[in-house]
Amino acid sequence: MTAPFPILRGATLTLGLRARRGTLTGNETVRAALKAAPNGVAPGLDAAEAAVFTATFVAASGSTPAYWALTLSAAQTAALAKGAYATDMRVEVSGVVTYSPVLMCEASDPVTGAAS
Repeated sequence: MTAPFPILRGATLTLGLRARRGTLTGNETVRAALKAAPNGVAPGLDAAEAAVFTATFVAASGSTPAYWALTLSAAQTAALAKGAYATDMRVEVSGVVTYSPVLMCEASDPVTGAAS
């Protein structure tokens, strides 16, 4: 099992979302959120959102392909309860919605690193 991605409460968090196939253009509609994942189990699509990411398109530069930067502010991560979360990322192109694989995360305090 893969270790959960760490979220330090009170720190800005940015994730990058890239295309596996094709090229992102910035014309996509991107929505990403964190949802509580009790016992490390990914929640359903209709589960409540604990925090919503701000999505910003980043154009390709040199050998770096275009991607979407997904950011939670320091205030948003500080408001998270310690514990397990899962990402819910959706990309819509021409009315077709694609769900990104779930990334399991663990929110903890930055001083101690203790999870709960």
